[in-house]
Amino acid sequence: MTTKDALVSRETLRYLTERFSLESVKQVVYDKTNSDDYYGKFQDLVNENVIINNDFEDSRWTFHTTKAGNKATILFDLEVYKKLNLSLKCFALQKVLSGISITETQSQIHSLKEAIIQSQGFDKKKVEVLQEYIATLGYRKQSKISYAIIEFLKFNPLSNSEIYTEMSVQFAKSKRQARELPPFQDVLMFDDLFTRFFSDCTEEEELKYSLIYLWWRLTKVIPMRPVELYGLTKDCIQYEKDAYWLVFPREKQPPRTYEEIEVTDKLQINRDLYDVISNYIKMTEPYLNVGKPDILLSYDVYREFTDCHGTRLTKERIIDSVRFHKTIKNFYTEVIEGRYGYEVNDRLTAGDTRHFAFCNMMLQGYNMLSIARIGGHKTLRMQMHYHAHLEHFAESAVQILAKSYMKNKKGFAQLSLNKEIIIRAKVFSRGDYKNLFEVDYGYCTDHPSRCKVGDCRLCEHYYFSPENKEEGLLWLKDFSQALKTRISEQIQFMLTISNSMEYSLKTLEYPIHKQEQLSGSANELKRLMDQKASVDSILLGEYENESK
Repeated sequence: MTTKDALVSRETLRYLTERFSLESVKQVVYDKTNSDDYYGKFQDLVNENVIINNDFEDSRWTFHTTKAGNKATILFDLEVYKKLNLSLKCFALQKVLSGISITETQSQIHSLKEAIIQSQGFDKKKVEVLQEYIATLGYRKQSKISYAIIEFLKFNPLSNSEIYTEMSVQFAKSKRQARELPPFQDVLMFDDLFTRFFSDCTEEEELKYSLIYLWWRLTKVIPMRPVELYGLTKDCIQYEKDAYWLVFPREKQPPRTYEEIEVTDKLQINRDLYDVISNYIKMTEPYLNVGKPDILLSYDVYREFTDCHGTRLTKERIIDSVRFHKTIKNFYTEVIEGRYGYEVNDRLTAGDTRHFAFCNMMLQGYNMLSIARIGGHKTLRMQMHYHAHLEHFAESAVQILAKSYMKNKKGFAQLSLNKEIIIRAKVFSRGDYKNLFEVDYGYCTDHPSRCKVGDCRLCEHYYFSPENKEEGLLWLKDFSQALKTRISEQIQFMLTISNSMEYSLKTLEYPIHKQEQLSGSANELKRLMDQKASVDSILLGEYENESK
C-alpha cells in the first residue's frame, strides 16, 4: 500500500465476480470524540506483538520492526500541545495499520513534531516562521516535512489547515535550489512604475493603494514578515533620545537552546521611514469606522476603495494575507498592466521584499548575528538560504542605479554621423566645448593629463562615441562582464568573513575587527557596483537610442 492510501479506509460492500468487488472508500479523518477506537487499535497491535508497550498513554512507544527482534521507538512527548500529541498517536496508529512501515511512520512523526514546535502548534501567526525554517533544510528534508504536514492536516483538520497546507505545497514540489525571485527586470520595472504612479496619481488612487505604498517602502528595507506588517499598531513608531524607532509585533522569547538567538522587537529607522508611517496614519485616520482602531493597516480604507463594501463584515476586521493579495493583484491589473501596459508573468508577493531586505543588509555589511536579530531568526542558519539570492539582488541594484545614471548624468553622449554630440535630447556641436580630446572609443572634455580615474569608462568627462560602434560596444561589454565577476567574488568574500565570525549568542557580541573588515569589504562592493552601473548606463543609453 502506498503512502497516499494510508489514510483511506476501504470496505467491501459485495463481490461482483471472483476477481472484482464493490468497495466503499472513505477518507479517514481524526475525531477526538472517537478516540476510544484508537485505544482499541493500539491494543490490537499489542496483541499482535507489533507494539511492546501495554499502555496507550505512554509517551514512548516501542515497536518490533522485524521478526529477528529489531525495534524502533517513537516518542510522543509534546506535553505543551497535548491535543496535537494525542492526534499524533492516532495518526501513527492509522499509518501502521494501513501497512506503512514503522521506520517511515517514525520519520513522519519526527518531522511533524518539528513542524508543531516551530509553528507553536500550527498557530496562524507562525506560518512564516515555519516557512523560513523549512527553507533552511535540504531538498529531501523540505519534501519530507512538507508531505507529512499536508497528510497530517488532512487527517486532523485544524482551523489553520488551509494556510499551512498551501505553504507546504510549495516545498513538497520544490527542486534542488532556493526559491527563485521574480526576474530583476520585473523588479526594476515595478520600482520604476511604482514611483511614477505615486508621483502623479489622484488622492483617491493614493488612498486605494496606500497599503502597497507602505509595504514597498518599509519591507524592501526592513526584513519584516508579512504577518508582522499586518500586525503593526499605530503606536509602532517612536521618537526617543533624538532617534526614530519602529516596534515590531514580535514575541521576544528567551533562547531555549545554545543555538538560539534572542531576537529584537525594536529597530532604529531614519526620518524618511518614520514620516512614511506617520503620513499613512494621518491619511487613513478619517476613514476609521469598523476596523480595529489600534491597527496600523486600515481595514476601512481597504473596504472603501478595494472591497467596495462587497463582502460581509468578518470577525477579524484587519488586513491579512488574503486582503493584501487582492490589493496587490489589483495594483498589477489596474496600474502596472492597465495604465502602463506592462505585462508581468512573475508578480511580486508579500514575502519577496523580505528577501530583498535581507539581501540589502548582507550587501551593506551587516553581520549574520545582527541580521538574525533584526529579521527575527532564532538561529543563524535560518538566513543561509538567502545567500542564493545575493547575486540576483546585486544585479537588480546595479540595473536600477544604471538606469538612474542614464537619465541624470551629464556624461552620456553619442557622436552622430554629422559630428554632433547628442546629450539627453539636446544637441551640442563641437563649438560648445573649448577642448575635446579624442580617447578610446570616444572623447574627453577635460585634458587627459588631469585624469584621476584611469579608465575612461568610469569617468564623468567621458563621451562614448566610437567610429566602430560594434568594437566600442564590445569594449564596454567586456568591462561590464569583468566587473560582474569581481562583484560575485566580492560577495563570496563577504560571506566568508561573516560565516567565520566567532559570534557569542549568549552575550550577542562579535569581533569588532571582523566587523570592520566586513564593512570595508561592503564599501569595496559598493564601489564595484557603482562602476558597473556607470558602464551599464552607457550601454543602456546606446540600446535606447537604437530603439528610437
